[in-house]
Amino acid sequence: MPFGLTNAPATFSRLIDCVLGKQKWAYCMVYLDDVIVFSSTFAERIIRLMSVLKAIVESGLRLNPSKCVLATHQIECLSHLVDAQGIRTDPSHVEAMAGYPAPRNVKELRRFLGLCGYYRRFVHQFAVIARPLTTLLRKRTAWRWGEEEKEAFSRLKNSLTTSPLLRHFDDKLPTEIHTDASL
Repeated sequence: MPFGLTNAPATFSRLIDCVLGKQKWAYCMVYLDDVIVFSSTFAERIIRLMSVLKAIVESGLRLNPSKCVLATHQIECLSHLVDAQGIRTDPSHVEAMAGYPAPRNVKELRRFLGLCGYYRRFVHQFAVIARPLTTLLRKRTAWRWGEEEKEAFSRLKNSLTTSPLLRHFDDKLPTEIHTDASL
């Protein structure tokens, strides 16, 4: 498929949905042209990988062997590191956060909150911590960078630069659901 076509990502996504069928989400995930096969054991991974590769070959699609990463213990995906323990922020992306200067205006604050927002699921009670900062984004609110805002800024930076880990879901353990949303 040629690069640059407006509908290419959506068209390719529909094609992959047809090619992988029930395998998608059962034991593989797809983002654009990246296919990730996951399993609990190495033997299971080989079986699943063979099934995915067979479906791709039978559909007439081709893979570029130099871009394939097989049987690895950790992958980088969308600025996250994923391994058997769970999902982490990519240190190369959050290290810039450590030296991030305090915002001096609304535009700089939006930039900072946008950066933090990408990794918000790694910060317990993100919305509560960020509230003093998001309040400054309201229309007709005067810019006031006080102690409460400084504290929120520092807490967000520290939360994101201490390598938080999100464990994979284990349906054998008791589950509680906490949401960070308003009604």
